[in-house]
Amino acid sequence: KCLMRRRRKEQKKRSKRSSPRNMSGAEPKSRWQATATCVRGLLFGVCGVSLAALGVAGRHGFWPKGTFVADGGGGSIEPGPAAPNEPDAIRVVGHDPMFFTQGLYVDGDKLIEGTGLYGRSRLVEMGLPAEESLEISPKSLNVLRETSLAKDLFGEGICPIDDGSKILQLTWKRKTFLLYDRQNFTKIVSGQYSTTTNEGWGVTPWNEGKEVIVSDGSEFLHFWDAVALVKGEGVKETRERVPVRDPASQKVVNKINELETIGDKIYANLWYQDYIVEIEPASGEITAWLDFRNLYPPKTRVRHADCLNGIAYDKTRDQVILTGKLWPHYYIMSRKRFLGHAAASPMRRRLPTRIVP
Repeated sequence: KCLMRRRRKEQKKRSKRSSPRNMSGAEPKSRWQATATCVRGLLFGVCGVSLAALGVAGRHGFWPKGTFVADGGGGSIEPGPAAPNEPDAIRVVGHDPMFFTQGLYVDGDKLIEGTGLYGRSRLVEMGLPAEESLEISPKSLNVLRETSLAKDLFGEGICPIDDGSKILQLTWKRKTFLLYDRQNFTKIVSGQYSTTTNEGWGVTPWNEGKEVIVSDGSEFLHFWDAVALVKGEGVKETRERVPVRDPASQKVVNKINELETIGDKIYANLWYQDYIVEIEPASGEITAWLDFRNLYPPKTRVRHADCLNGIAYDKTRDQVILTGKLWPHYYIMSRKRFLGHAAASPMRRRLPTRIVP
């Protein structure tokens, strides 16, 4: 019996020695596995130091190359090749990353923004940054005034009407428009409308303020009587709805989103596209495609950042401000630089679509 017990003890000792385990119960790493882990760690460390040294990493992602970056939240300012007061420089300033931008326009030295999402839709007035100012934090565009929409309303495009004394705001699926007093953001009146899709997307003044042009996600532009809106007479369409067409491909272009008037043309974001189209409203013909795919490339965007949406023309300074839904930046550039992004029509290849606007 004693011999049997000794043999059993020896067998147990041998089995433990032949399959050693660490305290967690996992098999220990072999010498080559440990070496590979160390090498990977060193490579990642070297890459991180290199990116920091080059100054290409910003607090919200990667900054576009060759721009002035304003990040007052502890980040650094990386100048591009041009001085900030040169007309071809693009200035990048902070945009509240919680703003789901649906409408944008400039009023003197103020920036008016309409945001979307249920329970988070707002109308906000902010002060524009000084032209020479670069030290701007992500939320530094001072919020001077704001008002919130009802929780069941999803805010959409905005524009000034009645010589700028009032603000028109659309909503997405409730077929409801809102009219505010520009000075205090008090709601004056609300009303119902119908469009091709029975949705509201973008809106911009037209015909010296006598009309507004409305988009609804379809290919059609809708023309409303702005005077009738101000008088409380509701929505009156002034002409036939105009389809937007691309002459290069002879196809209609839908998903027309946020709108802005510059001169005798309107400019439109396309839903989930990094292109802006220049449109001749009377005919609906696209007269230029502006390519902004490299402005804030999707691969470099923060995870929650949505699509390019928001065009505002500052007539006093002859500059254009662009942003996107939940983007951390505004991009400010001269009109010349803005129009310099003209490119060939991409309609010959199929444009991708998304499910939720």
